[in-house]
Amino acid sequence: MHEHTPETWKPIPGWEGYYEASDAGSIRSVDRTVTCKNGTQKHLKGCLLSPSTNGKNGYLKVTLAKPGTKEQRFVHALILETFVGPRPAGLEARHLDDSRSNNTIANLRWGTRSENNYDRVANGGHPLAAKTHCKHGHEFTPDNIYWTGGGRHRHCKRCTLNRNAKYKAAKRAA
Repeated sequence: MHEHTPETWKPIPGWEGYYEASDAGSIRSVDRTVTCKNGTQKHLKGCLLSPSTNGKNGYLKVTLAKPGTKEQRFVHALILETFVGPRPAGLEARHLDDSRSNNTIANLRWGTRSENNYDRVANGGHPLAAKTHCKHGHEFTPDNIYWTGGGRHRHCKRCTLNRNAKYKAAKRAA
């Protein structure tokens, strides 16, 4: 039997007292009292935010607001900033399983563009990862491919053998 592990909620850096992020990938506002323009106090009950999908790239986003500030932010970035820390220079957010809706902390890491692309290939999300044949029509099978670049690039063995044979024949003829 699986034990249910409760979500861990932490204040979002820069939004303390307004919003929290969970390790399960959710964002919520927190209970708070605000002063209205007419000077009266109003109690706001916290609630789970419903993210929308960014039309351009499919990432989930939420709108965060506090006096003087209103921002749209990506959920994955908020989760990483809250549980891992600020984005290191030159790095980007990685969804390890390439599912842009899976924003659990277990599925997110800061990483390089190269690591992000490697994830896409490993998960079958890269356009070239879906190719079943080389440009000369040879099928990509375990017996007909070899890998370079630490397992990131696959090559057709038959094409390599043919290219080497042509090179050797041309060298002998010269």
